[in-house]
Amino acid sequence: MNDRTICSNDSCLASQQSDGQGFDPVNRLTADLVEISIYILCLCTGGPLNIISFIRSTRLYRSDQRNRSQILLLRIHLNIADLLTMFIYTPTQIIWMTTFQWYGGDILCRICKFFYTFSFYLNSFVIAGIAIDRACSAYRINSLKGFESANRRVRRTLIAAYMGATIFSIPQLFIFRVFQPAEMAEFRQCTPVWTIFAYEYDLRIQSPRTTEREKHILAASYMQVHRWEKVYNMAHLLLLFWIPSLIIAFSYILIICKLNSLKREKSAPSSQLRALLPPPYKQERRSSLNGNVAIMPNMQTSCGESCLESVVLNTSTSRSRVGPIARQTIHKATKNAKRQAALILVAYLTLWSPYNVMAVMNTFATSSEGREMVLVTLPFLNALIVVNPVVNPLIYGLCQSHAK
Repeated sequence: MNDRTICSNDSCLASQQSDGQGFDPVNRLTADLVEISIYILCLCTGGPLNIISFIRSTRLYRSDQRNRSQILLLRIHLNIADLLTMFIYTPTQIIWMTTFQWYGGDILCRICKFFYTFSFYLNSFVIAGIAIDRACSAYRINSLKGFESANRRVRRTLIAAYMGATIFSIPQLFIFRVFQPAEMAEFRQCTPVWTIFAYEYDLRIQSPRTTEREKHILAASYMQVHRWEKVYNMAHLLLLFWIPSLIIAFSYILIICKLNSLKREKSAPSSQLRALLPPPYKQERRSSLNGNVAIMPNMQTSCGESCLESVVLNTSTSRSRVGPIARQTIHKATKNAKRQAALILVAYLTLWSPYNVMAVMNTFATSSEGREMVLVTLPFLNALIVVNPVVNPLIYGLCQSHAK
């Protein structure tokens, strides 16, 4: 079988022509060594970072009911997705890239492929859920029950994220299986069914005993399987990356537009300030002797609290004039939201876009030169996705102390 790259859901696997000989793992490409190094570095750094972030987030969530904000709950589940990537996907990729063999058996092959895809889906869906939550908070700032419904909305979002990740990952249990070519007794791979079909197709089409009529039937069957492969891969790429990216971008555009419009207004209720600051705020209301209400930030909450000082509102009027401190608060909130939105989008799009763009190109590539380029670059770009779980705890968890 000629060198052939089939883009599976979590990586592009190259099924090699045997020529009657076993595959020599010593003859590896430089890109393979770079990819292994990236996986090892991510495991050594991202593993401890995600464990620390998960422990700190869960302790904060359990320590005080006032700390149980919706953004913190979303971060905890983002940590879960990153931990699955770090400790299931990354180690198995290191082992496979080192040995070019699958030693886990058929059941473990299917289970691992399921959790590979599940962790990636969950990561994308939770990040999209964070963007949706902030957009909903920005556009429900005048709702009296906005804060009460926020937790219910986030829990529904998480349920939908887990259900979607599970449903979209179930096909992996049936697509992947352990395959052992007859002429290579010691070579086993956990590979998709269409790679197996293409391998067997090449063997039969090259056999001198195959008639011309059988070759036409085989070619028609191969084209049908190849079309299904393209449909599945495109659906996977859309659901995993392109649709969540559009949701994230659209949500943050709405948030930034809302913040900019509030910045231009001459007056704004204090609820708008609380709703639009990037993380949800746990605030204490203290009545003063003259009937005013001072809204003070709880300094134990997340990274944006430092930008909210004190805003004094007169309760005798339904709409009060915003003073210099409030305008400064809105300005700081705008800058903070833009910075955090930029970090989220840059990390996600920078580390995920190259692989997904190349995967789309691979799906529609017709020339052998294009597939040769993808064969070298796509696995390397796939390794960059694992860098995202290293960046996430820095954005959502460990950098909070710096912003306080």
